Amino acid sequence: MRSPAGHAAYFGYEADDIHATGTIVSNEARIAKASARAYGAGVTLANSTISFDLPYRFRFAGHIHQDRSCATCRRAFRSLMSRAR
Repeated sequence: MRSPAGHAAYFGYEADDIHATGTIVSNEARIAKASARAYGAGVTLANSTISFDLPYRFRFAGHIHQDRSCATCRRAFRSLMSRAR
């Protein structure tokens, strides 16, 4: 899978300018590498997954580029990362 720039929402969080590569296997997307902008900050992911079936499990391994983000943005990203299981 190769994603062009776009918009996505998940668990109430949103991101724009998404660029991702990976594969879709059975009921999940396996994200090899991705970058996006969320709440004014850059975000990168690698070796992450999102399930398409209930309960919509996900595992995000990544980084928020904090030098350009506000405290609210950092809290939102950390909250999302802490929910990833």
